[in-house]
Amino acid sequence: MTVAIDTEVRIARPVGEVYAALIDVERWPAWLIATGIVKVERLDEGPLRAGSRLRVGQSLAGRAPTLDGVVTVLAPDAAFGVQGRDRDGIEI
Repeated sequence: MTVAIDTEVRIARPVGEVYAALIDVERWPAWLIATGIVKVERLDEGPLRAGSRLRVGQSLAGRAPTLDGVVTVLAPDAAFGVQGRDRDGIEI
């Protein structure tokens, strides 16, 4: 089963400030509480870029999956994408 969700939210902040917060992946647990994300670990050194690897820990619905992901798109102030999967096949 696949679930796709598109949402749009207006944020009263400058684009650069919002984008900087979005790509600060290690701080996701502080503001993505509803997703169950409890930890994000960068697996590569240096600046975040397309191809950077992440490990995302979640606690959700009685499960504690760890998802291994990769940054698929990083275009400053324009686009950011992450794709990943846990060992049970759950994808982000």
